Amino acid sequence: MAATTQLKTHTRARITMNGLTPFVMNNIEHADPEDQLDIEIKALTAKGSKMTPEERAQRDALRWRASLYLGDNGQLVFPARHLIVALSEAAAGISKKTAIIERGAFAPAELEMQFRYETPDGTFSGGAPADLRALYVPRYTFRAMVNGNPSGGRRKSMVPLVRPIFPRWSMATDLIVYHSEIGWDEFTSVVEATGRVGIATARKSGMGRFSAELTAMDDAR
Repeated sequence: MAATTQLKTHTRARITMNGLTPFVMNNIEHADPEDQLDIEIKALTAKGSKMTPEERAQRDALRWRASLYLGDNGQLVFPARHLIVALSEAAAGISKKTAIIERGAFAPAELEMQFRYETPDGTFSGGAPADLRALYVPRYTFRAMVNGNPSGGRRKSMVPLVRPIFPRWSMATDLIVYHSEIGWDEFTSVVEATGRVGIATARKSGMGRFSAELTAMDDAR
């Protein structure tokens, strides 16, 4: 009988991110013109200067809600693909090969990460559905004026941006790290760089930065 050799091609790594600066969430999936929340928001913004104060408040509340990622059970989640993109961007910033994501140096082992955050009562969420009404308060609301016409050259059209913000947060997930594309020490450097750059929205404002803990779930040979 022929001998079977199991090739060691990858390591499953657990990465735990503990927030150092607030996390601003922005769900880009609601940009779909057929999304119900997007339809409601556009119906209000179409009124322009004719919007009443109550309608402006309703628009802001809808924008805040539309920016959340919610799992099927109502828990807050964050797509693992955004971590892969953040790792790739950080790798390019520390002179690693810019095609690291295209080479498949690492891949998510799950689609979504449970997003844990400090709740209004001072405890950390532990898997229960998010109480959105309790979260729509100033402590969890990020407001800023942004350029609504970023591709318009010098012409700027400043519009209000309203997003959920979480002062204290953490996430954890498993990644598959492929040895032929990136060594363990190099991968560790990329994770550290990602923590310095941050993840999610408003990174240029210093948001989304974290410290990370890495654990090899099997031998990293």
